[in-house]
Amino acid sequence: MNSEDIGQVVDHLSGLYIDEALTTKARFPVEQGCLPDYALVVVASNNGVLRMMKEHLAVAVALNLPLVFAVTKIDLCPPNILKQTLSDIGRLLKSSALNKMPVIVRTNADVLLAARSMSGDVRIAPIFLLSSVTGAGMDLLRLFLNVAPLRKDGSKVTGGWEMHGFVRQY
Repeated sequence: MNSEDIGQVVDHLSGLYIDEALTTKARFPVEQGCLPDYALVVVASNNGVLRMMKEHLAVAVALNLPLVFAVTKIDLCPPNILKQTLSDIGRLLKSSALNKMPVIVRTNADVLLAARSMSGDVRIAPIFLLSSVTGAGMDLLRLFLNVAPLRKDGSKVTGGWEMHGFVRQY
């Protein structure tokens, strides 16, 4: 990645997409003082809450970013493992260190409620259940990314969400 590419990322960064490999592409703007509006924490449902995810979550919490969770691969995951993963995320969010309220987003109304709460009560942590194979939940996440309010404290460069990765269109 050259400096021009980094500049383009900074110009459009509004969301910090955290997966199991927090790349230089995502870290560089933050290190330069450009804070995103939200942290989108990606958790593979069949892997559960891993140590690295906790480390990335700590970065988002240290930056005081509202948290949004994307639980992926729900089509591959046995129901009992998905339930355990959601339980682990919930337990982590409800811990005294985070004091967040996990909300599983299942409908458009849930999306709008989560987006509205992001402008005031940052205790809410929406959780989206996703499958890139079937497309389940992708419409809800896309709606949320379009209606979630931007931060008004001026602590970041304004713009749209910068997604590092592949999002399949349906």
